[in-house]
Formats: sequence, C-alpha cells, structure tokens
Amino acid sequence: MKKTARLLIFPAFIVTTFIFSCQNGDKGSKAKTPYAESSGDDANSIIKYNNGLLALDDSRDHYLKSLGSNIRNMRKIFDDPKAPIPYMGIGPYEMPYIPRLGENPSNPPGALNSSDKKFFKDNVAQLNALYAQIKGVYKTMSDYVKAQDYKDDNGAKGKALIDSIDNLGNKYYKLDDQIRAKLSLIADDAERVILKDHPLKEYIYSMKDDRTKVAEINALLDSCANNYKASEARAQAAFQALKAENEKHTAMTLPGGEQYASQKNNFGRFNEAVNDFLLELKRIMRDASSSGKITDDNLKSLDSKKETIRTYYNNFVD
Repeated sequence: MKKTARLLIFPAFIVTTFIFSCQNGDKGSKAKTPYAESSGDDANSIIKYNNGLLALDDSRDHYLKSLGSNIRNMRKIFDDPKAPIPYMGIGPYEMPYIPRLGENPSNPPGALNSSDKKFFKDNVAQLNALYAQIKGVYKTMSDYVKAQDYKDDNGAKGKALIDSIDNLGNKYYKLDDQIRAKLSLIADDAERVILKDHPLKEYIYSMKDDRTKVAEINALLDSCANNYKASEARAQAAFQALKAENEKHTAMTLPGGEQYASQKNNFGRFNEAVNDFLLELKRIMRDASSSGKITDDNLKSLDSKKETIRTYYNNFVD
C-alpha cells in the first residue's frame, strides 16, 4: 500500500525527545519560536507534553498497523466471498498508553500561549474523535465478517466500510501531521533551553539531524513508490547528504571517562545503524532505478531500519 491510502501504510512516527534538568534559557541561533526564551521549568513542561503526545501516537500507530493488516485480509473475502477465510489472528492489538507523571496530551501546558493552547486542545480533541470513529467502523466490519454477511451482498458493505476507514484514516493522519509539525518547532526550541549547558548537546543534535534526514528519505520514497524515476534525483541527493553526515558524525569522539561509557556505546551503535540504513537504501534505489517502483517490502525494510536508529537514539538520551 502506498500513501494514497495512508491508513493502510501506517508510517511509524519519527521523533522522540527527552527531559534534562536545567534552569537556564537560551534563544540559540536556530530558534524558530518565542519558546527558545522560556524558563527551564516552562521548557520542561513543553517537552513533557511533547513526549506524552508522541507516546500516545506510538500506541495508536501500533494499533492501526495491526488493524491495517486485518483489513487487507478482509478485502480478499470482500472481493471474492467464496474464497477461503484467511487467518485473522486475534485482532488488532492496542498497546496501552500509560502516561508518565504530568503527561496529558489533551491538556496543553500553561507554558504555551493562549493561541497555541487552543490549537492543541481543539485539534487533539478532534484527533481523538477520529481515532474513536476508526475503531467504531472497524468493529462494525469485524462483526460483519464474523457473521459472514459478505456472502449476502457480495462484500458490498465490507468494501464501503474499508473506504470509510481509509477516509477517516487520511483525515486522522493529515491532522496528526499538522499537530506534530507545530509541536515539533515548539519542542525543538524548548529543547535548546534544556540542552544549553549539556556537555553532549552536539552529539544529540547530530543524531537528531540524522533521524530527520532518515525520516525525510522514507517519506520521499513512500510518496514516489509507484513512480520512482520522478524523484530519483532527489532520492540520490538525499542519500549523498545523509552519507556525508554519517561519515562526519562517525568521526566524532565523545568525552572520555566512565560517566560517558554508555553514551559512547550507543552513539557508535546509532551511527552503525544509520550506515546500515544507507546500505539498504542504496540497494533499494538500485532496484527501483531498474523497475521504476519501490515495493511494500522494501518500504517496510527501511521503516524497520529507522526504528532501530530510533532505539539507539533513545538509549543515548535516556
């Protein structure tokens, strides 16, 4: 599945930030919002809100991926009601979201201005409603399949329910993108406050930059999966840019001492994971250059590599 039916792709979310204890503010040369001048406490509350919303996103993403797999199986019997019923498993698994102390995605922090608080409060409420609707439509579809009602109407209702989920899913992810884009700018500037005096901030930013590039490459390939030639030059340029950054970051040396031993290990593994992503990307682009397309399996492979990169990043900052 390509992004034309984004709900059935379920791209993994790309950002996880963290909290360091700090009380000093710093606007920084790359600041994009007024929140780069926040106090340490306000910056921490913004980061905590960001973390909570992203954790909720992760929980929902796991569920929607599982739901999408079941939908693909259901589509087969809607297309051919006489076909054998495929194995559906135990149904979509919803990984519970357990908020940490003070996290509440539905309640933006007081550190945000009134306009931003309203934006997040209203849009997160709408996002929650869309997610509930998706689950409701899927429940209807599941009951329809269990009763084998598709044999009475040749799968007509089932196909309509799939269209409904696709429509709701596209709305959900479009809104989620808008929320995350806005929050990302705010959280990045709040993070600058938190990281102002941190001895490893340059390493953290190097990893964040690499993760951003990886996510952008995956999104680009996903968008041109059916017509790779149209974006081949952009893909090659993105590959070279990430390769150059990976080589530069791999050469970076962390401070010595036992206190940085864990970070040194995870920084090395992170850079190795980025290189592994590049090797897989090179293979996939070579194949796509010949075929003109990128397969779902190749997109999933890159997504898996991206998740490995994310794991080492999280291990570094935890």
